[in-house]
Amino acid sequence: MAKTTQLSFRLPSELADRIRKRGAPTKFVMQAVQEKLSRDEAAEIEQSLQCLAFDDEQNDISDFKKAQRKVIERAD
Repeated sequence: MAKTTQLSFRLPSELADRIRKRGAPTKFVMQAVQEKLSRDEAAEIEQSLQCLAFDDEQNDISDFKKAQRKVIERAD
């Protein structure tokens, strides 16, 4: 089993009620946080790659981005 840490935070009542209706709130919140972090990290990578070229048409780095994502995913 993975090491865990308990965090405490407050949510608006309406949001907490919606999460409880789905069942297994801890699992739901963990998945949501993981998805959000993945999207944020992907956006950061995309933004950092934008500095490589002023014109994306002239600097096709699509293969590089795919390879970089695979390496980053393996590091997790």
